[in-house]
Amino acid sequence: NDGVASFTSYGTCVDIFGPGVNITSAWIGRSSANKVISGTSMASSHVAGVAALYMSFNSLLTAQSVFDKLISTATMDKIIGNLKGTPNRLVFDSVV
Repeated sequence: NDGVASFTSYGTCVDIFGPGVNITSAWIGRSSANKVISGTSMASSHVAGVAALYMSFNSLLTAQSVFDKLISTATMDKIIGNLKGTPNRLVFDSVV
């Protein structure tokens, strides 16, 4: 869903959200292992992945330009719940 999870970080230090609930992730045990998990580590890896994708298309991008692209291409005003002062931005992969 598009709601804020109970474990969500929020406030002026958060610039963008990523999906973090019920995410299928690689797991331990064997090379094909996976598990559905939730957490900020799932959300942050989505944002980092989109940033890495941007950089794969242009290795000369600065950290500031990657940040600016993440912010300017984010999906706005789709997150439901009390964001407690956090901008309502959801990471979006505008490359694909």
